[in-house]
Amino acid sequence: MPYGDDLDARFHELVAQFSEEERRRLSAAASKGARPRRRRRVGRVWYAFAAVLAVVVAALLIVAVRPDLLSPAPEPAAESPSPVLRAHVPGPSGDVNAA
Repeated sequence: MPYGDDLDARFHELVAQFSEEERRRLSAAASKGARPRRRRRVGRVWYAFAAVLAVVVAALLIVAVRPDLLSPAPEPAAESPSPVLRAHVPGPSGDVNAA
């Protein structure tokens, strides 16, 4: 690769700008390896907690708006007093005229 030599030269020029003490410190940090920060875990836990809280709040809002969702059986529909409306409402068997 003809452009690889240029990158190596620029890297060596950049490293030459560091002091010897800073090179030792960087080398020691690299040999220890990167340790994961605990702060990230706290962030992930915070996002998970926020997501669970959002689901709970959404469920509570749904129940507050529609409390009939918790009833065991649906309420029977009230019969319409008008004979015209009663003729078009399907009965329990599905027949429109059966009431």
